Amino acid sequence: WRRAFSFRHGDESKQLLPKRVDGLSSVKVVSVSGGAFHSLAADERGNVYGWGDGDGASLGLQLTQDQLEPRQYPNGLQAAR
Repeated sequence: WRRAFSFRHGDESKQLLPKRVDGLSSVKVVSVSGGAFHSLAADERGNVYGWGDGDGASLGLQLTQDQLEPRQYPNGLQAAR
């Protein structure tokens, strides 16, 4: 069993209830998705953000360390509309 990154909010504590992700407070999130070890969100403009387990660059951000705060995907990656 590993840490549940789907419930991350800038630290490693688990949340028992849904909670707004502080790192996304400046954008209007219209879609979210979560896996066992990572989460993704898309804003109203189609920008995509990811956070969670970075093992093997699994977030696709070319980063191998865990991301506790949402990071916007580079190079104009857009969510499907």
